[in-house]
Amino acid sequence: MRIGKLYTSLFTALKTAKSGAFVRTVLLAGVLLCGVRGSAQTYCVPSTHNSCSVYGDQYSSFSTSGGTANINHNPGATCVGDANGDASFSGPGLSCSANVGSTVSFSITNNCSWAEGYAIWIDWNDDFVFQTSEEVYAEPGIAGACAVLTGSFVVPSTAVSGTTNLRIRCRFNFAGTTLDPCTTYTATSDGGISFDFPFTVTGILYDNGSSQTLSQCENLGATSINSKLTASGGTGTDTWSVVTSPTHGTLGGLPTTAAAGTSVSPTGVTYTSNSNYVGTDVFVIQVQESGGSTTALTTVNVTVTGPNVSSFTLSDPAFSCKGSGITGTVTSTTLVPGTYTITYATSGANSVSGTASLVMVSGSPNTGTFVTGTMANAGSTTLAVSSITDGSCVASLSSSTTTTVTTPPTAYGVSIGNLGHYCSGGTGVPIGMAFSDIGINYQLFLSGTAESSPTA
Repeated sequence: MRIGKLYTSLFTALKTAKSGAFVRTVLLAGVLLCGVRGSAQTYCVPSTHNSCSVYGDQYSSFSTSGGTANINHNPGATCVGDANGDASFSGPGLSCSANVGSTVSFSITNNCSWAEGYAIWIDWNDDFVFQTSEEVYAEPGIAGACAVLTGSFVVPSTAVSGTTNLRIRCRFNFAGTTLDPCTTYTATSDGGISFDFPFTVTGILYDNGSSQTLSQCENLGATSINSKLTASGGTGTDTWSVVTSPTHGTLGGLPTTAAAGTSVSPTGVTYTSNSNYVGTDVFVIQVQESGGSTTALTTVNVTVTGPNVSSFTLSDPAFSCKGSGITGTVTSTTLVPGTYTITYATSGANSVSGTASLVMVSGSPNTGTFVTGTMANAGSTTLAVSSITDGSCVASLSSSTTTTVTTPPTAYGVSIGNLGHYCSGGTGVPIGMAFSDIGINYQLFLSGTAESSPTA
C-alpha cells in the first residue's frame, strides 16, 4: 500500500570520486526500515556498493509523528551506516509505536549534496518478509539536495500486534518506486543506506468498523451478534461491554471476554427486540484489550421489520351461517394496508383450522376482512387467530371472538298471482310462498335490490 504523494525534484549533477577515477550522475533512492526483534528469524540484509561514508548518500533527518512513540533521527552529514550502508537503531527517539487504525505521518530531509530516491516498508504481518503490499511509501521521483519529503500511512487493522520492523532505504539517482527492500546495488556509482527501526503495533479495532447494521424480523427472539463484534489487535484479553443499551430490545451475554488476537469474536452475545416491536433501535458496544488498555467502539443500528400488530382488534362477526365460513373483521392503527396471511382456528361447535388471506385497506383505523373454512355445524363457535405474516416476517397474535353459527332458512317456492299480468297504474301482482318458517323474516329482492320490507 503506497500512501502520500511527496514533492520531489529531479535533477542531474556531476559528482567526482575523491580518487578522481570516475564521474557519476546524481540520482538517489532511499529506503526506510523500522523494527528489529531478537529472534531466530532474520530479515534480508541489502547492501550498496558505496556506503554513506563515501559520498554521504543518506538523509539528514527522518522523523515520524502521530504515534504513541515516534522516531526522531538526525544524523545530519555524519554517516551512521556500516560499510554496506546498513544500520539498525532502537531506543528512545529511534522507534515508533502506533495503534491500529491510527495515521502516522513522516518527514524525510535529504542530504544537501546529492539527489536520492526513498522508500519505506513495514512488516505488518510480522513474517520477516517485506512484501509489496507492505510498502507504505515510495517516492515517485528523485529528491533533490536538501529536499523535504512528507507523507503518511494508516496502521491497518490486520497488522499483527507487537514489535515488527520499519525499513527506510535510499539510493543515489534512482526513483523511490524502483527500490527493493532486499536487493544489493553493485554499480560503482551506487550509494545509499538501508536503516531499520523498531515499529510496535498496539491497540484494537473492530473488523467491521465503527458503524454497523442489523436487520431482523419482529419477535425473532435472541439473535446472535457475535460476528458483528469481531475485533483484531491488542494483546492480553479482550473484554466486550455495553456502552449504550438498546431502547426497544435487550442485549444478552455481556460483558464477556476472549484472548486477544486477529479476528477474535466473543461467544454468546445476543440482541432481542421487544415483543411485537417494529421499527429502529441502536446500541453501542466497546471492546478493550488488556495489554495496552486501548478501546474501540462500534454502533449497531437495528431495523426490526414485520407486521406491526401492537394495535390489533378482531371484531365479532355480524352473523355466521352453517355451510359457510366465518368472516373475521380486523381493525388496526399500526397494521399498514396490504395483503397478509393470517393463521386461525375455531373451537366449540366447529373445529376448523388453517390460513386465510387478510386484505387491509386504509382508513381511520385501517380495516380488513378474512374468511375461514366452511362451518359444518350450527352452534356457538370461537374463532381465534395465532399469527400473521407479510411473506417475510411473522408476528404472533392472541385474539379471539365468539359467534353463533346458525342454520340458514329454507328457500321455499314463490308463486305469482294473475299469471304475472297487471294493468298500468295498478297495484301490481300478489307474490306468495309455498311455506314459511316461524321466527324467520322474508324480504323480496329484484336483481339484488330490496323490493319490500322484511316480513315474518
